[in-house]
Amino acid sequence: MTETETETETTKLRLNVPWFESPFFERELERSNLDDHAKEQVAFFAEHGYLILRPEIPEFERLADEITTALAAEHATVNRVQDAWRYVPAVRELATRPEILTVLENLYGRRPVPFQTLNFARGTQQRTHSDLVHFNSLPQRFMAGVWFALEDVGPQNGALHYYPGSHRLAVYEPHDLGLRGSSVRSRNTDYRQYEDFLVRLIDDLGLAKETVRMRRGEAMIWSANLLHGGERIEDPDSTRRSQVTHCYFEGCRYYTPLYSDPPLGDYDWTRRRHHHRSGAAPRLQRRARPPAGEGQGPVRGRGPAEGERDRAAAVPAGQAEAHQPLRASARYRARTLRAMAIASFAPMARYTAASSAALRPE
Repeated sequence: MTETETETETTKLRLNVPWFESPFFERELERSNLDDHAKEQVAFFAEHGYLILRPEIPEFERLADEITTALAAEHATVNRVQDAWRYVPAVRELATRPEILTVLENLYGRRPVPFQTLNFARGTQQRTHSDLVHFNSLPQRFMAGVWFALEDVGPQNGALHYYPGSHRLAVYEPHDLGLRGSSVRSRNTDYRQYEDFLVRLIDDLGLAKETVRMRRGEAMIWSANLLHGGERIEDPDSTRRSQVTHCYFEGCRYYTPLYSDPPLGDYDWTRRRHHHRSGAAPRLQRRARPPAGEGQGPVRGRGPAEGERDRAAAVPAGQAEAHQPLRASARYRARTLRAMAIASFAPMARYTAASSAALRPE
């Protein structure tokens, strides 16, 4: 095979990683049909792990005001409101804007799936973390965050901080630190150990922290593995209204690493369920677990009482006495895991065939 033929065959490879992390990325980017501006965005994101932009959303002022008004009562008592897209149309509209979804598809080479929104009234002062400890996928790294500033953000109200290029680090899940999958009782302790580990990692690697000032209407997209957090709030009376949308991507299985033990084949899977109402955003729900057998304890991530209710609800009426706990052997668990993995990757071929022509080499 000639050198030209080898190069042609190589560029046809489509690895199961975000294309900006492919070893063939520069070649694929050069040959893609993206315009020059889009290519610059993808190249910057590939190097730094984030992208700041001001999307042209004519309705942004209206949306921001409607979100602030609709959540005022909740924000009077809590700082973070999760999944307000379910009942606030403006939150859902901002989370699914085509101006953002198009950029995400350019960055990752797959269609994005917005699945969660978080609306904040004030800064979080959150310690440095990677979103992949909360949301990961198989294949890995197909997850991104989109942060919209609903008002100006700076040191006075708790700016965002991040470590450029840290998205290229290895993915560290709890099991990599010698921790078992967390339960409701242990998750806070386990998470603090994870945060402490990142402090040591950043110090040893000499990573440089940057903070970002953002204007109302600007958005920041970050790779899931980008280390980031919230800075100290200088003015305790200030607000920092913002909306975060977390997105998965098509053709993946999704799970929560904090509650999983991958070396044991134990994944806290989530599944996406489409809403067929026009304009509705995709919804993710936790996959129901089988009844727990002896020694398995409650369903992970929930308290004993709630786990028992789930198991009771799974038993058909009138069959409670006949119901026997599931005792899964290691062989059965391994076989089931393989079957689930095969089924989960099946949509990839269909998606690849229908993917955007802009991402295909000429």
